[in-house]
Amino acid sequence: MKSLIIKEIIREYEHDRLRADNLLSAKRDEIYEKIPRVREIDKILSETSIQISKKILSDNSELDTLIYYLKTKNEDLIKEKNQLLHKNGYIDDSFAYKCKICKDTGYVGNKKCRCFSQKMIDKFYEFSNLKNVLNKQNFSNFKLDYFPTDISDDRGISSRKNMEYIYKRSIYFIDNFKKLSINILMTGEPGLGKTFLCSCIAKEVMDKGYTVLYLTSAQLFKQVEKARFDDSSKKISNDYINMLYDVDLLIMDDMGTEFSTSVTDAEFFNIVNTRIMEERSTIISTNLNLKNFGDHYTKRVVSRLVGSYEQWYFFGRDIRRTIKFG
Repeated sequence: MKSLIIKEIIREYEHDRLRADNLLSAKRDEIYEKIPRVREIDKILSETSIQISKKILSDNSELDTLIYYLKTKNEDLIKEKNQLLHKNGYIDDSFAYKCKICKDTGYVGNKKCRCFSQKMIDKFYEFSNLKNVLNKQNFSNFKLDYFPTDISDDRGISSRKNMEYIYKRSIYFIDNFKKLSINILMTGEPGLGKTFLCSCIAKEVMDKGYTVLYLTSAQLFKQVEKARFDDSSKKISNDYINMLYDVDLLIMDDMGTEFSTSVTDAEFFNIVNTRIMEERSTIISTNLNLKNFGDHYTKRVVSRLVGSYEQWYFFGRDIRRTIKFG
């Protein structure tokens, strides 16, 4: 997935440089028309390079002397050119570039320009399936006040205290992303904040420069079926399936609400198992408890989740009655 995004960004840079070249070419023609001396200087500078090349190929006995002479001459010409441009209001060429730092190359020396990193983050948002919701579903809108303080008879703590723990684990997950391979299984009734928290985590991970893909169980298994049975869209769906294995963070929401088959069950296990083996973090959210989850999926899936996933249990009252998450 990341290589596809990088290729797309490189194509954008190529387009931006072509655009800049066209703007600069038009500006150069304007300058030559308005200041003919600049055209003469550019011609002389170009001929200087040709002179040096010919001298290197034929006889380099006096090369150092020639280079020194031409260099001095060039410096005088460049100084004259800059004075003419400045006098006529042509300050620099930065107007043509979207990024004045790297001049739309994406690199400053051997290092990626900060505009490249920003493009990566923007693309991650597009690929994540979360671009339109993260303005509302993020930690700046996360409030423990939404969760009641009364003690649960079953759990022995309040849902607010439980969410304090889950919040702290979320921050730990984000702070240690890629340093540690952590997988999370969120369980609990609808309306308790699982999807909201998934979005919060996704935003923070993407802002750190990692790829995230969010999808519901319905979206997941629809792509699996297309990849296996629909010849007309098999190529696209196979690429999508590959993303499920390769993305830095995969979030699968509402698991257990889909109609599963032996094919989808097998693919689901392969995704879970492969990502565990390759130490790629995954978050699974479900309204099912662990027992019902075991009734819906195969024993080997449940075994991998129990053995390799942190279990975050959400309980309390439906907070969507108090706050609309978007």
